[in-house]
Formats: sequence, C-alpha cells, structure tokens
Amino acid sequence: MQVIAIVGNTNAGKSTLFNALTRSRSALVAEYAGLTRDRQYGVFRAGSSDYSIIDTGAIRPEEQIQITNAIENQTRQAIEEADLIIFLTDGKSGISEEDSLWAQRLRRTGKPILVAVNKTEGKQASQAVADFYSLGLGSPCAISALHRHGLERLTNEISRLLPHEMVMEPAVSSTDQADPQDQAMEIALIGRPNVGKSTLLNRLAAEERSISHEAPGTTRDSIRMAIEFRDRRYFLTDTAGIRRRARINEKIEHFSIAKSVEALSVARLAILLIDAHENLNEQDLRLLDLTLSKGKAVVLAVNKWDGMSADQRYQVHQQLDRRLAFAPYIKPVFISALHGGGLGELFDAIGRAYESAQQHFPTGELNRVLQLATEHHAHPLVYRRPVKLRYVHQIDHFPPTLLIHGSRTHRLKPTYQRYLENTFRSAFALEGTPLRIEFRNVNTPRNERSKARSSNIKS
Repeated sequence: MQVIAIVGNTNAGKSTLFNALTRSRSALVAEYAGLTRDRQYGVFRAGSSDYSIIDTGAIRPEEQIQITNAIENQTRQAIEEADLIIFLTDGKSGISEEDSLWAQRLRRTGKPILVAVNKTEGKQASQAVADFYSLGLGSPCAISALHRHGLERLTNEISRLLPHEMVMEPAVSSTDQADPQDQAMEIALIGRPNVGKSTLLNRLAAEERSISHEAPGTTRDSIRMAIEFRDRRYFLTDTAGIRRRARINEKIEHFSIAKSVEALSVARLAILLIDAHENLNEQDLRLLDLTLSKGKAVVLAVNKWDGMSADQRYQVHQQLDRRLAFAPYIKPVFISALHGGGLGELFDAIGRAYESAQQHFPTGELNRVLQLATEHHAHPLVYRRPVKLRYVHQIDHFPPTLLIHGSRTHRLKPTYQRYLENTFRSAFALEGTPLRIEFRNVNTPRNERSKARSSNIKS
C-alpha cells in the first residue's frame, strides 16, 4: 500500500483533511494551533486504490525544545515513509515565510508533492491559489477540508501522481475472515499523565512511534497502531493521560480526554498503567472503575518497577492488595516500559483476561454451580418467604453476562449477588474481566393465580 503524508504549518487544517479523506474522526481537531504532535495513520481510497495516509504535527515556537525536536523527528519519519507528500497551506493567511521554507525542504526530497490550499470556501479557485504558484511546486488545488470542497480534484491528482499499483490490497483483510481466536485484539492503553504510556508503546513498536517526554500531557491524540508479540497481532491505542477534573485547565485537554474515553469504548481490553513510585491513587481507581463499568477486561500494569529496593517493592505489594480488595480478580503485573522488563508477563496477563472475557460457559455447568451455591448458602427469607433461583444461562460475552431466572429475584440482597458473582468467578477461574449477572422473575403457577385474582378485583 502506497503512503501519503500530509505536512504543513500549524493550524493549516492537516487533521481536518486527514479526517475528511479517511472518512473518520481519528485525528483530534480543535481551534488550537499545534494540536497534533504524533504521527496518525489511516486508510484512504482514491478510485480503486487504497493508500496509507499520515497526519503529522507542526512546530510551535513556544514549545519546549525537547518536544519540538520530537515533533520534528515524527514529521521527518513520515516524509521518509511517504511516496507522495500533500503540502497543506492556509488560503486565508496566504503565503508565509514558513511556507517558503517548507517548499525548499520538500523540494529536496525528490518525491511527488501536491500543494493543497485549504480554507478557500467562498472564493473562486483560480483566485484562491494564484499566489501559491510562486512556491514552484506545480499547480495547487483549492480545497476546503472542513466543508469537503475540492476533494474530488485532490483525489484525482493523487491517482495521477501515484500510478495504480498492479498488486491490489485485498478489500477484506485476512484477519476479517480468520478464526476469532486469530483476529487482532483491540487494546486501549490508559492511565494518568506521565506514567509511561508512550514509552511502553514505543518499546512494543520498536520505534519512536509516539512522543515520550517527562512533561505530563505530551500525548494529546489517541494513537492506534498494530504490533506483534509472540506471533500474535494486536491493535494498541495510546491515549492521552486522564487527570482529575479539577486539574483540567486547558480546553484542549477536554478534547484529548474525550478521545481517550472513546478509544476505551472501542477496545476489548484496557491496560491501566500506573507509576510504581506513586502506587494506586484515587484517580487510578476512578479509571479502573470507569473501565469496569464499560464492561472491559483490564490488566493493571505497574510501571517503573526497576530500580526499586526490596522494601519499596514490599510496600507497593501491600498497598495494592489493600486497595484492590474490592476487585481481587485484577492481578497486577510489574514492568519497566523503558527497559522492556516484564513484557512477557504483561502479555500473559492480557491473554488470560481476554480469554476470560470471551469464555463460553456450558449451561449444565452453570446450573450445577448455581445449585451448589444455593445449597451451601441459601438466601435469607424476606418477609417469611424464600427467594428461589431456578436456573441460569449465559447471554453475552465481553463482558461475560449471566441471566438467572427465579422467583422474587427483586428481593435479592446486594451481598448475596456479590456472593453469587464470586462463586461463578471462582468456578470458571475468571481473571481480569467484570462478570455481570442479571435476574428475571419467572411466572410460576402461584404467580399466575395471584395475577388472575388481582385482575378480577380490578374488573
């Protein structure tokens, strides 16, 4: 698949064009200059050909020098990968000195370059692009990425500059037709700012795929990429760090957090990364609760484990045991994202959690467990009448969901519901996944007679 990179100055609309071409909302877009920092990949179709397209960041003078260098490195890698470069300019602002510098830089690459003049809505195309011929990069295209104007001509130019490949990519990937066990697993990497999410992603990708920096909040967008580990493929999404609401003081951070929550909703499983030196704090517990409430399997990865003394590690274990008492099925894994320590154990835990979340329970075995549970510990009488649980079956996966039929189930005490959940969880060795149990009253002959008497009285 041939590669197209979108480059240009801050706030030219690169992410808006990326979303328009890929027909998605993958890239974060807001009225904020220099929003994109990492490379964002998508798939774009022009005619009968598919292309890989890359959204890149742009440098702001006020950025910290380390972040500036990292953004520059990300853009340079995108240009090196590209078979075609879309140089996006701002039609409202006109040609700037930075545009001229970009033109010189891109000309030296020797690659096909397509100049797109964005934000030209309400103008005649010939007038909108007239000044941009002076860049010396060929005939510019007038477009409006926001309103999707001029994109047809842009795609025609792409097809002309990138010859049609003889070997076509299959319309449906092999994973779509493969056995579900072999399909790529969708994983969201979540956590507070500066716990090492981007470092972990880069370690797994074996490249500087996401900008990693000691300043919290470096990652703004959700970066999704395919990785392979032990001959299995995964789609891993690095998300922006999620802080407590009271500490969110930038408008853009609200957008970043919304993208993080969206990535979590799409994923089958989440890796919650925490800092071993800070242990599991209140915000980590809120993120864990959010993940479980969405029905996602979760692996708790304790990062920056290397370099800690034996006494410090003991203290971390003690605190984790205490704070995870409400969810003993969450087993922490201890890793070093920077040095790669513990990654084997991390993916072992991912495998166990994923298998638990998709597990199918035989109905006969479920009912045997239910019968043993009620015989061992019956529900107390409610108003001198028993609560009867008759039979159970599974109704869903991701998370596994059981439906128990019985009489007067609306009277079940929360403590007894937790007892049943723990019993089923123990019987089927579930790890890292929530287990949902729903209850439904069955119509017994006695209930039917009660209903009939009630209807006769009303009539």
